[in-house]
Amino acid sequence: MMREGLSYRRVRFWAQTVLAVACLFAAPRPASAQVAKVRLEVDRQLLRVGEMLQITVSIEIDGRGGYDQYRPPKLGGLRGIGRETSSQSIQVINWKVRRQETHGSMALAEREGRFNIGPAEVLLKGRWVRSNRVTVTVRGRARAHAPPTATDVPGATRPPSGGDVPPNPADLLPPLFIAPTLTPQKVYVGQQVVAIWKLYTQSDVNGFRTLKQPTTDGFWSDELRSPRRLEWAQETLQGRTFYGAVLLRRALFPQRSGKIVVGSMKALVRAGSYFSRSQQVESKKVEIEVRALPEQGQPKDFPEQNVGRFELVASLTRDRLKAGEASTLKVVVRGHGNLRQLALPSFGPMEGLKIYQPKVTDRIRNERRIEGEKVFEYVILPTKGGRLQVPPIVLPFFDPLRGAYGEAKTRPLVLHVSGKVPSSGGGVDATKNVVGADDIRPPRAATSAIEDRPPASPLALHFFLLALLPMLGFTALVVVSRLRAQLSRQTERSLGRAAARRVKEHLSGARRCAQAGEFGRGYAELAAALREQVAHLLHERSEGLTHDELGVRMRDGGFDAALVHRLLEELEACDFARFAPASSGEAELKSALERVVDVIRALGRSLPSEPRGQVPS
Repeated sequence: MMREGLSYRRVRFWAQTVLAVACLFAAPRPASAQVAKVRLEVDRQLLRVGEMLQITVSIEIDGRGGYDQYRPPKLGGLRGIGRETSSQSIQVINWKVRRQETHGSMALAEREGRFNIGPAEVLLKGRWVRSNRVTVTVRGRARAHAPPTATDVPGATRPPSGGDVPPNPADLLPPLFIAPTLTPQKVYVGQQVVAIWKLYTQSDVNGFRTLKQPTTDGFWSDELRSPRRLEWAQETLQGRTFYGAVLLRRALFPQRSGKIVVGSMKALVRAGSYFSRSQQVESKKVEIEVRALPEQGQPKDFPEQNVGRFELVASLTRDRLKAGEASTLKVVVRGHGNLRQLALPSFGPMEGLKIYQPKVTDRIRNERRIEGEKVFEYVILPTKGGRLQVPPIVLPFFDPLRGAYGEAKTRPLVLHVSGKVPSSGGGVDATKNVVGADDIRPPRAATSAIEDRPPASPLALHFFLLALLPMLGFTALVVVSRLRAQLSRQTERSLGRAAARRVKEHLSGARRCAQAGEFGRGYAELAAALREQVAHLLHERSEGLTHDELGVRMRDGGFDAALVHRLLEELEACDFARFAPASSGEAELKSALERVVDVIRALGRSLPSEPRGQVPS
C-alpha cells in the first residue's frame, strides 16, 4: 500500500509539472512594440551668410502601421525657404515590413553664429521619437556675386550681378521643373543645334506623362536617341542637390535667318508619395538667333542645306568592262550636319559615258548629334570603247565653326572599255521581225460538221450525279463535325464576356470593402481587377509576372506606352496601399477605384481591331 501511495504521488507531481510548463508556454506574450528611428542630416556644417543649407530627415519604421504625427526640425537662427519635399518607400523582407520616409527642406543663413538644427519628432503609438541635433557654423559673407535665380538653369540666361544681398526666395529654383538646353544658341542657317529637355526634381517621381511636345516651326527637326525610361543622375544647381533625367533630344536645323523660338514642353508629373496629386510642369521657350550665310566667297547656286563638315570618296565597282556592260559609280559623303537634306551637284555631260539617276542610302548615327554617311550609287553605261575618264566630283559646303566655305573633292576615275560598242540604231536586222507568206498555213477543213454530232445521253448526267453523291455526303459530314466543334468550344466573345464578369466582381468587392473599412482588401481587389483585364488581353495569366515583365509583355503586344505606364502605376499604388493601409482611407480607395475603372476602360479600347470584353461601369 505504501508503494502504491508513493507511485501515485510521483505521477501527480510530474503531471502538475508538465501542466505548469504547458501553461507557461501557452500564455499570451505581449506584442512587440513598433520601433522607429529618426535621423537628421545636413549637407554641410560650415557655411557663409547668404548661402543655402539642405536639411534631410530620414524616418524608418518596422511594422505595417505608420506614425501619427510628424514635427519638422527647428531651424534655430536660419530661415526656411520654399516648401518641404517628401518621399517614401516600403520594403518587405522575410514577411517583415519596413517603411522608410525622407523629408527635405532648405534653410537660408542670414547672420553669423552657431545654430542648433533639430530635433525632428515623430509620434508613434502615443510616444514621441526624436532625432539627433546638428550644429552648424555661419561665418561672414563671401565675395560679392550674383545670386542664382530661377532662370539660372541649363539653356537660360543668367541675370546681371546684383550686389551683396541675400537671395530672394522667388529667384530660387522650384523643387520640380523642366529645363531646355540648346547648343549653340547663335548659329547660321542650316547649322545643327542639339536640343535637350531635362526634368529636375528633389523628390521621388512616381508618374510622368507628356502633355505637349515642343514646337519647332522654322526648323528641320531630326530625332536624336532619347532614353525609353527616366534615367536619373545627381546634379548640383544653385548649391542644391537635384536629380535630372533626359526627356527628349532633337537635332534642329534652322531654315531661315532671324530670331526663331523653340516652343515649350509640358508634362504631367506626380512627385512625392503615391497618393500625391499630379501637377503640370512646363519648360520655358528658348529663342535662337540665326544668321544668314555670308555672301563673300559663296559658290554659285550654293544649296543652303550643305552646312557642316564633310568629306567625299568615290569609287567604281568595275573599272574594266566589255562592250555593252555597265558599272556603278559609288559616291560616299561622310561628316556631320544635315545629311538627310544634303545634295550633290548634278553631273555635266561626260564624254563616252551615260549616267542614270542615283540610288541614295542614308547611314545616320543619331546618338549625340546627326552624323554618318550618305551614299549615292550611279549606274554608268559606256557609249564608246577605249579609255574613258570620270571627272572629279566637287561638293561645296559651309563650315560654321570656321565661318567660311569649303569643298570636298574626289580624284578622277579611269574606266577601260574593250570592244566596239554598237550604236543605238544599228546592229538589228529589221527583216527578222517580218512574217513572210511561206510562214502562213492555209485553213484546215473540219472532218465533220457540228450538226452531225449525236446529242448527249441523259444517262451520263445521272451517272455523274450518282458518283458524286458519296463525296457530297462525306463533305457534309466534315462540315457538320466542324460546326459542332466550333459551337462547343469557347469563342473570343464568350471569353471576353467571362473576363468582363470577373472584372466587375472584383470592382464590386472593392466598393464593398470601402464601405466596410477593409482598405487593404479593397486595394487587393483593385489589383486583381487590373490583372484580370490584362490576362484577357494578353491571353495568358499575369499573376506570376513582375511589374517590369508585365510592362514588357504589353509593350511587345502593341499597347500604348503611356497606357502601360498608367497601368503599372496603379498596380504599384495598390501594392503600396495593401502594406500601408493606415496611410489611406475611404476617400483614397474610392479615388483609386475611379482611376482603375478609367485604366480598364482604356485597356478595353486599346485594341479595337480585336473583339474584347466590354468594360463594366
